[in-house]
Amino acid sequence: MGCERRLESCSRLPARPNKSTTPISSVNYNKQTYSGRTFSTMVAITNLLAIMPLLQLGTAAITCLKVGQTATAVWKNPAGKTCRFTGVVGSNFGKNAIGSDYSCNGRCGAGCSGVAVGNVYTQDCFSHDICSYFHSASGGSSDPNCGPAFDDAVDDTALGAIRGCGQTNPSNPISPPTSQPVCS
Repeated sequence: MGCERRLESCSRLPARPNKSTTPISSVNYNKQTYSGRTFSTMVAITNLLAIMPLLQLGTAAITCLKVGQTATAVWKNPAGKTCRFTGVVGSNFGKNAIGSDYSCNGRCGAGCSGVAVGNVYTQDCFSHDICSYFHSASGGSSDPNCGPAFDDAVDDTALGAIRGCGQTNPSNPISPPTSQPVCS
């Protein structure tokens, strides 16, 4: 294969500017620095390679939820008990005990306006949000109460928009829950 087909072995990239992208002034790629060119193809390939492990999961289940529907959050606590809480997708609990935003429960991302890939609502993100609210979780995977729920929600966060789980965020008033999860 020639230089045009194997970017990793090229000493230079072909000069094919793409008007739809922003030029990158300097990119470090395989220990070589290329300056002053548009690297839309290289960036797209790099981004695709970064998510390939998620795309290859195949067995990962992403269950879309609709804002306003009733859903049951399910997670395991550190004692190995299964916890459940039934609530409304997109509900606004306000802030939890440590001040984290729970304004769009079930949205894969922080609250209604935190960083996210679209406004995706899924079962795993709902379970993680509810677990996190009640246990004041922090630290993602390392949280002792909600780490596994966080891990379950990672593929939903990355691929939920592709699966069609995106929708408009609600504007609900704050309404903290009146019940607690049941663990058995």
